[in-house]
Amino acid sequence: MNADFPVEMNEVLQTIESSEVITLLFPIIRHSLVVDTRTSSEAGPMVRAMPQTRGLEERIRAVHRLRPQFARPDHLVVIPWPKYITSLVSLGVADALAKRLTATGSSEAMRELRQAIEQLARLERQEMVAVISGQGEYRTIWSAND
Repeated sequence: MNADFPVEMNEVLQTIESSEVITLLFPIIRHSLVVDTRTSSEAGPMVRAMPQTRGLEERIRAVHRLRPQFARPDHLVVIPWPKYITSLVSLGVADALAKRLTATGSSEAMRELRQAIEQLARLERQEMVAVISGQGEYRTIWSAND
């Protein structure tokens, strides 16, 4: 999965550095990593693994529902990520997100980032098991009895 879908890493890293609300979309597991770097005196940044939405407007509404103390985001960037979750670490994306969160002074956000990545990795493993074993919406081509 990692080799077949090139990602322009310089653009991804620049986007993370300059955007307030970042959504990394993982289409295989139908979930997203949502990072909202906005802060106030009452609220720090937010990091969540969330189910995929049907579109950008639905994601904006979901972020606003979770963070009503902030105005609806004017700009929310979506980065499709067709690679394995572990590649967030190996390609420097997790570090870029951590750098943005560290700049806010929130140690809680760093913990949320680690937990969200771990949750997404578990979902990815479950999805791969389902693909291999023909569970859920997947069907195997060959059975163990063939």
